[in-house]
Amino acid sequence: LRWSMKNAYERGGESGDGTDPTEFTEMSAENKAWLEKVMSEGLVDLVKRAGEIVDDLKAKALVPVRTEPPAVLEGHALDSLLDLLDELLDIVGQIDFAQSLVQIGGGPPL
Repeated sequence: LRWSMKNAYERGGESGDGTDPTEFTEMSAENKAWLEKVMSEGLVDLVKRAGEIVDDLKAKALVPVRTEPPAVLEGHALDSLLDLLDELLDIVGQIDFAQSLVQIGGGPPL
């Protein structure tokens, strides 16, 4: 540690860690708009997504069971439902989102 500190001060820089001060400039309006767009598109409301998944599961899994005779899910339809269940499991694996799923009424259909 002593060697690191000694060498950092010897190399200079105002902070003593060998780095130089950084100059910041204000972002242009175009860059701000781009950053806001990317941030809004990159964030997913997991509670809303869990609700969408539950609605999809209700529509895709419960309807075939209520038909006479009950329909059998195979192939792509079954894979699609399993993918939705995997995604829902990933979301509710976090306790806060599991509680939110119960609050939005997602438990009974499952």
